[in-house]
Amino acid sequence: MKNTKGFTLMELMIVVIVIGVLAAVALPSFNRVTEISRAQHGIDWLRNAYGAQRAFFVANDIYTGAFADLDVDLLYTVNNFSAKSVGVTATSCASITRDAASGFGYGLTMNCTTGLITCTAGAGGTAAADAIICGLLGHGSPF
Repeated sequence: MKNTKGFTLMELMIVVIVIGVLAAVALPSFNRVTEISRAQHGIDWLRNAYGAQRAFFVANDIYTGAFADLDVDLLYTVNNFSAKSVGVTATSCASITRDAASGFGYGLTMNCTTGLITCTAGAGGTAAADAIICGLLGHGSPF
């Protein structure tokens, strides 16, 4: 009788197929979870902007559209977000937009009257992915 050691080609192919199926199932979930954590970073930035805008409003009875008027440094880098702004209206006192180059393009807006954050899906190629992330974050979520 011949002494054989090792794996047959068929056994190796089955292992490769099983690993491929597991990766195909796990990768979309991983991407979704990572994007939610990035969105949370944007929400944290909005919370800081909200606090600064409310403090400015208490002192001046108006919201500001200039970062320099606020008592905190909001110009720090928020990874993967391109546009950050503070607004002069109570319904949109701070907003941040995800980089479209990343495959997402949603925007997060803070309402200083209600304290709610609204997620708006971007247009074009990112709309479907944005709608999923906005749905997971919840529209009009209070913090």
